[in-house]
Amino acid sequence: MSTKGSSERNPSVTEDSPHRTRRPERNVRPCEGRASIASCDPIELLASPLGPLAARSEALPGNVHRHASGRAVSMAAQKEKFSHDIARILAENERRRREIPLDFYSLTHPANLFMVTQRNRLLLRLLRRERATCLAARRILDVGCGKGEWLMDFLSWGVTPEFLSGIDIDQQQIAEAARRLPKADLRVGNAAELPWPDASFDIVLQATLFSSILNADFRKAIADEMIRVTKPGGLILWYDLRFDNPWNPSVRGIRTGEIKKLFRGCVLTVKSTTLLPPLARKVVPVSWMAALLLEKVPLLRTHLLACIRVVPRRRDPMSKKRAQGIGDRGSSEFVSVIIPMYNAASYVGRCLRSVLEQDYPPERVEIIVGDGASTDSSAAVVRSFVREYPRIRLLSNPMRRVCHALNIGIRDSRGDVVIFVGCRGVLAPDFIRRSVENLRKVKEAAVVGGVPRMTRDSFLEKAIGLALSCPFGVGTARYRYATEPQFTDTVQFGAYRRKIFDEIGLADEDMIFADDDELNWRIVKAGHKIFMNPEINFLYYPRKSICALFRQYFGYGRGRAMAVKKHPDQLRLKHIIPSVFVLFLIAGVVVSLFTKWARIPYPAILGTYVVLSLAASARIAAREGWKLLFILPLLFFTIHIAYGLGFLRESFLGHRRPKPIEMEKPP
Repeated sequence: MSTKGSSERNPSVTEDSPHRTRRPERNVRPCEGRASIASCDPIELLASPLGPLAARSEALPGNVHRHASGRAVSMAAQKEKFSHDIARILAENERRRREIPLDFYSLTHPANLFMVTQRNRLLLRLLRRERATCLAARRILDVGCGKGEWLMDFLSWGVTPEFLSGIDIDQQQIAEAARRLPKADLRVGNAAELPWPDASFDIVLQATLFSSILNADFRKAIADEMIRVTKPGGLILWYDLRFDNPWNPSVRGIRTGEIKKLFRGCVLTVKSTTLLPPLARKVVPVSWMAALLLEKVPLLRTHLLACIRVVPRRRDPMSKKRAQGIGDRGSSEFVSVIIPMYNAASYVGRCLRSVLEQDYPPERVEIIVGDGASTDSSAAVVRSFVREYPRIRLLSNPMRRVCHALNIGIRDSRGDVVIFVGCRGVLAPDFIRRSVENLRKVKEAAVVGGVPRMTRDSFLEKAIGLALSCPFGVGTARYRYATEPQFTDTVQFGAYRRKIFDEIGLADEDMIFADDDELNWRIVKAGHKIFMNPEINFLYYPRKSICALFRQYFGYGRGRAMAVKKHPDQLRLKHIIPSVFVLFLIAGVVVSLFTKWARIPYPAILGTYVVLSLAASARIAAREGWKLLFILPLLFFTIHIAYGLGFLRESFLGHRRPKPIEMEKPP
């Protein structure tokens, strides 16, 4: 459906040879039973509710028949509404075929090869970040597929040919795509009415399609269709112009804000890429390195590459559960979600909303919020939810600590499964269901949990999230970065079998920090197991400042020291390395003042730390952006120093037990 708007766009187009002559039109039969479309008029073809397959409707699968026939009236209305835009796009495609040489976008040109390589490198990094590295079994749809260039890239990355699909309004481009991808499901049709059932694809692509559409309603209709055919939790990959093209008024750039509006409710990761094509064609043949340096300048990058995860809101959360046979009352475990809260007005609303929108039967879930005398509007936010949702309860926590909130919640709960959730978390829609399913499947596990995905609302928040997901920053805390299901020693936002508290007791109320770690240690020591599955995922909002990060890890260091005092066999070398590092820094400075012999090993060891920190930072920056190289070493240093100081402080000074405070009983 893409027009490939101007002579300076769509570097992904690949011609087989610069001397290739235009092939005559031919019948397109990309898969068995496909109708011939060689003689169809695309505008008239779109008037049919089944698009190019209307002439051979008996060849369609039954589910496609039902989907398309139910939308016949809508399709005719769409055709009438967008016919002018479709005609303009087809005319632009025809003009480009006449005026642009066939080898203009060939990868034999160094600039085109450079632009495609840089785009694909960034795309593969985004796919790794979204844990979409195994592509063989994933179904892929390219909306506005043109000649199938992007589909061919995915074919080279391991996608099964039969799992590739594409749609475009240009019959000649689809014919060329069918020649290249004979096993793919390729169709001529209008992307505003895709001829596939709901949730058909794992990944949906679009490259330089939306910038060729000037009608805002047309763009929104296509975006809605892309969301519809994407499976819940699936990905939409977007590659398009971010600026208007001064050489071609038939295209317009689309900024990040508009992408967010088109895909409202989805989780977006947006990156800029592709060096300005006219500049690339001048620079790349002379120096590839110079082009790489120029591409680091944000204003010289002309396209946006977005990875959009579809997290649709279900109007009837019970419908899917009934279809799976576990939606009836009594057929699934009752779940109690406990949320400790203190001054979290900015986060608790999002957290509660994510729990309420779970695809688990709502009558089988209760939500308990333990308020530790918040001094902001947190309690008022929760009360507004309580008035609308009776299954939410707000309880007072006069001791104010997390451990007390957990115990208050456990005593007041009635669930077979108890889940601890922090206010800074936003659960995936299937979080509770997957947690319960894993408890059912892994019989020996007393606790199951998942892997957090850090939010990236600001540059510093993104950097902190990356530092907390790096082994150099957090050591062997595998629950922060694991990619495979495994048994571990602790998890974040764990789901606990109720009976485990009868056996080992509740959270230790002497633990003012890291109380869940101490609880998990007792569970493991009692002979039970903790299972972690990355499919159980949630968003987590990290601290927004370096000072807040320091306070957080100072508390973690204190909590670890408290746990070691109670359970000396819990001590590991990794727990004391930050404290040793802090002592070394202090002692090294003092000793260096009195003897010259300390001036040699001290800089050497400190230099080794700096090199390791820079190496870890460079590895992350190469994947996420080189601006991070300047901030990550400072964040690593903050984490290590804060943790070490907290561990030392608690080891030598201990802590005082907090006093209860007077609280009003919540209504």
